[in-house]
Amino acid sequence: MTAGSTVRQALKYESKSVEYVGQDERHGKAWHLFTVWFTPNMNIVALITGAIAVELGLSLSWALITIILGNGVGALFMASHSAQGPRMGLPQMIQSRAQFGLLGNILPCLATIFSGVAFTALGFVLAAQTLNLTIHTSINVGIVICGVVCFILIFIGYDVIHRYQRYLSWIVAALYVLWTIQLATTHQAQANHPAVTVANIVLAISIFASWQISWAPYVSDYSRYLPRDTPMKSVFWYTFAGSFFSSVWGMALGAWAAWLSLDKFSSDSLGFMIGLSAAGALWILALINFLSQIAPTVLESYTPFLTVVSIFEPFTKLSKLSGAVGRVILTLSVVIIGVVLGIITNATGIVSSAQNYLDVMLYSLAPWTAINLVDYYLIHHGNYSVPDLFDRKGIYKVINYRGVIIYLFSVGIEFLFMNSAVFVGPVSHALGGADIAWIVALIVAGGLWYFTRPRAGSTRAEPAASVTGAGAEPVS
Repeated sequence: MTAGSTVRQALKYESKSVEYVGQDERHGKAWHLFTVWFTPNMNIVALITGAIAVELGLSLSWALITIILGNGVGALFMASHSAQGPRMGLPQMIQSRAQFGLLGNILPCLATIFSGVAFTALGFVLAAQTLNLTIHTSINVGIVICGVVCFILIFIGYDVIHRYQRYLSWIVAALYVLWTIQLATTHQAQANHPAVTVANIVLAISIFASWQISWAPYVSDYSRYLPRDTPMKSVFWYTFAGSFFSSVWGMALGAWAAWLSLDKFSSDSLGFMIGLSAAGALWILALINFLSQIAPTVLESYTPFLTVVSIFEPFTKLSKLSGAVGRVILTLSVVIIGVVLGIITNATGIVSSAQNYLDVMLYSLAPWTAINLVDYYLIHHGNYSVPDLFDRKGIYKVINYRGVIIYLFSVGIEFLFMNSAVFVGPVSHALGGADIAWIVALIVAGGLWYFTRPRAGSTRAEPAASVTGAGAEPVS
């Protein structure tokens, strides 16, 4: 294949949205998942998130420990979802219909959409700050420019997103090597007074775990085109390694920068990091940061597009949603919401917004991820009837009340244990502010889903003959 034909293929827009990916359309390598998850975590948002540990009062050493633990635990769940992609050949939130039903699945879909547009908004603001540093656009104008760039990438779709992350990974890694060296040779006096408590340690771990878990509804979207015989272990470990190492690296730099100068870093994170380099490097560093901030933002916009399609699909023809016109309308809608929320986010403060968004995402997605993973790995072992996931009369029902009730019950239980900006639960208060709500939600939701499952021979059980391998082509 010539270079020209490769470029044309990469720029050809993706004709599918939530449809099953047939075997003749499968392509790619498992190692591609390393770069598709390495690059999106190497950005200013990751640095800002790492700085939260220092803002909570942790010492640098404790900040690093919580960053490693939180990301390690969260990435286990995130990578487990990625491993579903090649086997199912479907976006994550379509597979979720097996637990919630075609319409019941709208509930976790809404949480996923919020997760996506919230961090899209953060990405737009931080990328816009880069444009403000260089071409001196206002932040709001910069947010709109970022929205246009993301719209183009999302419209083209899966292949161009993969290539964007792959090629950019080398450039971003080089920048972070430079920043690591510069921070190591910076000797600014830090004025922090650590107040290390068990509550703050647990809260920090929760925040960093939520970073990874917030990707959970996304990851199989970017592995669903891989050949079905791609080893599950390869999919899992390439995803885990790409997301874990990049997140830890980026967050560690953020915590380090905040430890050196919390006030300066909190007030202007991008300016602080770029200021570590020679003044003559402003343009090139700003450009790299702009591109690196687009990397996660396009993922956070593409998945909400797929999720919006999955919400509307039961009510209209899928061809209308996946076609060029439908793709433009739905993609543009997601981007516009992200732009508007970005303008609001810019007015309320980046660091506080980041922590608030992470809180909401963790509380809403932890029960969903537990139900989905328990169902996939412990109950059905990856065997689902793909046609029934698109059929109102199929075995997965219009609304699976068991899934909806367990999800809502688990979210309700979290209120007792959460420590957020708007509410502190009584148990968290008694524990000195420790936030273990997501851990409780994982245990409660996963446990209830497993132990209340229909037993073999029960009239409520799914017919064994109907649960076929995910390789089955869906009914057209």
